[in-house]
Amino acid sequence: MSIVSLTYISADFMFGVIDGKKVYGMKRDGKFMLIMLSILVLQLIWNAWCFAVILRCHEYIKNIKMAQTKEAQMI
Repeated sequence: MSIVSLTYISADFMFGVIDGKKVYGMKRDGKFMLIMLSILVLQLIWNAWCFAVILRCHEYIKNIKMAQTKEAQMI
Protein backbone atom coordinates (compact mmCIF):
# COMPACT_ATOMS: atom_id res chain seq x y z
CA MET A 1 0.00 0.00 0.00
CA SER A 2 2.84 2.39 0.72
CA ILE A 3 4.26 1.76 -2.76
CA VAL A 4 0.92 2.76 -4.26
CA SER A 5 0.84 5.88 -2.08
CA LEU A 6 4.37 6.87 -3.03
CA THR A 7 3.68 6.25 -6.71
CA TYR A 8 0.54 8.37 -6.64
CA ILE A 9 2.19 11.19 -4.69
CA SER A 10 5.24 11.31 -6.97
CA ALA A 11 3.09 11.14 -10.12
CA ASP A 12 0.82 13.88 -8.79
CA PHE A 13 3.84 16.03 -7.98
CA MET A 14 5.47 15.48 -11.38
CA PHE A 15 2.28 16.14 -13.33
CA GLY A 16 1.56 19.10 -11.09
CA VAL A 17 4.94 20.58 -11.97
CA ILE A 18 4.30 20.02 -15.69
CA ASP A 19 0.69 21.20 -15.70
CA GLY A 20 -0.30 23.13 -12.58
CA LYS A 21 -4.05 22.96 -13.06
CA LYS A 22 -4.96 19.72 -14.78
CA VAL A 23 -3.77 16.11 -14.88
CA TYR A 24 -5.02 14.30 -17.99
CA GLY A 25 -7.88 16.76 -18.31
CA MET A 26 -9.10 16.30 -14.73
CA LYS A 27 -8.85 18.74 -11.86
CA ARG A 28 -6.39 17.82 -9.14
CA ASP A 29 -8.08 16.31 -6.14
CA GLY A 30 -6.47 17.74 -3.01
CA LYS A 31 -8.67 15.71 -0.68
CA PHE A 32 -7.60 12.43 -2.31
CA MET A 33 -3.97 13.55 -2.10
CA LEU A 34 -4.41 14.19 1.63
CA ILE A 35 -5.91 10.71 2.07
CA MET A 36 -2.96 9.15 0.24
CA LEU A 37 -0.48 11.07 2.39
CA SER A 38 -2.24 9.96 5.57
CA ILE A 39 -2.22 6.33 4.37
CA LEU A 40 1.50 6.63 3.68
CA VAL A 41 2.19 8.07 7.14
CA LEU A 42 0.13 5.34 8.83
CA GLN A 43 1.95 2.68 6.80
CA LEU A 44 5.34 4.08 7.84
CA ILE A 45 4.31 4.19 11.50
CA TRP A 46 3.04 0.59 11.26
CA ASN A 47 6.30 -0.56 9.63
CA ALA A 48 8.37 1.12 12.34
CA TRP A 49 6.25 -0.48 15.09
CA CYS A 50 6.56 -3.95 13.50
CA PHE A 51 10.32 -3.51 13.17
CA ALA A 52 10.60 -2.56 16.84
CA VAL A 53 8.53 -5.57 17.95
CA ILE A 54 10.53 -7.99 15.81
CA LEU A 55 13.79 -6.52 17.11
CA ARG A 56 12.66 -6.90 20.73
CA CYS A 57 11.55 -10.51 20.10
CA HIS A 58 14.93 -11.26 18.56
CA GLU A 59 16.73 -9.80 21.57
CA TYR A 60 14.47 -11.76 23.94
CA ILE A 61 15.12 -15.05 22.13
CA LYS A 62 18.84 -14.29 22.04
CA ASN A 63 18.87 -13.64 25.81
CA ILE A 64 16.93 -16.84 26.51
CA LYS A 65 19.35 -18.90 24.41
CA MET A 66 22.31 -17.25 26.14
CA ALA A 67 20.84 -18.17 29.53
CA GLN A 68 20.23 -21.76 28.42
CA THR A 69 23.78 -22.18 27.13
CA LYS A 70 25.22 -20.64 30.30
CA GLU A 71 26.55 -17.46 28.71
CA ALA A 72 28.06 -19.17 25.68
CA GLN A 73 28.37 -16.88 22.69
CA MET A 74 25.72 -17.11 20.02
CA ILE A 75 26.66 -17.01 16.38
